[in-house]
Amino acid sequence: MNRVRVLLAWLLLCLVLSASVQAEARENLIFINGQKLITQQTPFLTNNRVLVPFRAIFEAVGAEVHWDENSEKITANKGQTKLAMIIGSSTASIDGQSMLLDVSPQIVAGRSFVPLRFVGEALGFAVTYDQASGWIFINQQEVDFGPQEARQQLALKNTVYGIKVGDSAAHVVARLGQPARRDEIDLGFVWWIYNQDYANYLQVGIKNNRVVALFTNAPSLQFNGLTIGSSMSDLTKQYSFAGQLTFTLQGATFRLDPVSKNRYLDIQGDTAYIFYMDIHQGNTLTAIRILNLETLILSGLYGYRYSFFEEPEVTRFVTVGSAIDRTNHIYALQIFDLTNVIRHRFGLPLLDWHQSLSQVASAHSMDMSRNNFFSHVSPATGSPHDRIQSGGIGHRVAGENIAAGQADAAEAVMDWMNSLGHRRAILRDTFQHLGVGVAGTRETSRYYTQKFIGN
Repeated sequence: MNRVRVLLAWLLLCLVLSASVQAEARENLIFINGQKLITQQTPFLTNNRVLVPFRAIFEAVGAEVHWDENSEKITANKGQTKLAMIIGSSTASIDGQSMLLDVSPQIVAGRSFVPLRFVGEALGFAVTYDQASGWIFINQQEVDFGPQEARQQLALKNTVYGIKVGDSAAHVVARLGQPARRDEIDLGFVWWIYNQDYANYLQVGIKNNRVVALFTNAPSLQFNGLTIGSSMSDLTKQYSFAGQLTFTLQGATFRLDPVSKNRYLDIQGDTAYIFYMDIHQGNTLTAIRILNLETLILSGLYGYRYSFFEEPEVTRFVTVGSAIDRTNHIYALQIFDLTNVIRHRFGLPLLDWHQSLSQVASAHSMDMSRNNFFSHVSPATGSPHDRIQSGGIGHRVAGENIAAGQADAAEAVMDWMNSLGHRRAILRDTFQHLGVGVAGTRETSRYYTQKFIGN
């Protein structure tokens, strides 16, 4: 019996020692630009987020930091970026813009701790977690390991202008600055619009402080070695566009048939890649859209079938009525931007927004939606020329594009550019002003109208 007890005690001791070794191996070591972060207080994990002593992390990344004891507010400045957080608050601010936090700053044993990933990404660093070792690497975008070419390729992998699906909103702001607009649409997320320079135009979809979608047709696009004008053979070296696609989401199995004459879909992991081709430019790349799988289903870009044991949440999404008019106005603004990006690419003068013309365009889209027809000629308002005349808008030349059934603004513009007559209107050099109107809903059908004039 004593031998048994001794043996059991020895086995228990071995298990304890083994567990201790494993725990030590899983210590969350933090490396900043290759240097181990040394802290007097140990970082800890809460809600799957690592919190670190605030002064140690801010000073390690070269930021000036200030602590206000009365308000328990932490402020930090690095370059042009100003970050502020308050102990216990679920929001922070970056350059005055409010951001939600996954976990709040905390005081533990008299010391203030802040969320590591948020701080790193907010100040322009890439934060990577190695699951095998439990180590965390924080690197400046331009600082990594290996030759410069390898560093650049690593930094740009699966990114558009340094942004990829899954990145935090804080990382987007640190990388690109504040957007020109925040377009809250009826799909439950917000398009951040970067239209300050049409050469680098970008739409970033943000939901719950994370990137869920990207779209660009900008001439400076570079994505995994692809650019505007890349051929189908260039695409098929990296992506597969064969037949039906199947994936699992929220416990359901979805099946998509991505057949299309001018756009190609591939799904890799939990990310969908859509490549838009210009059939009038040798079937070459003209735009790219990247989405997570939930946003792909919500977007209505493709029809799908699904099987399930329990109805997935994504298929039960219902548009709030108040969001419809707002979304239609947003899509009108996006069509205006996307049209000017195209004109910039082709070296044409940019169009000016024409409010009165937009009202005429909106009225025609509404007319088609309410009366269930699709035509340039309306039984109620006559021809495109009649409608401009009724609006009292002077002009020398005019044109009109209409579309129906497309899921959003980008889809409408891509379809117009692959239709020769619509394309000519978008690229006509004598046009100076553009008005856009959108009507309808995602559940039924949306109608899009562009009206161009020149003097």
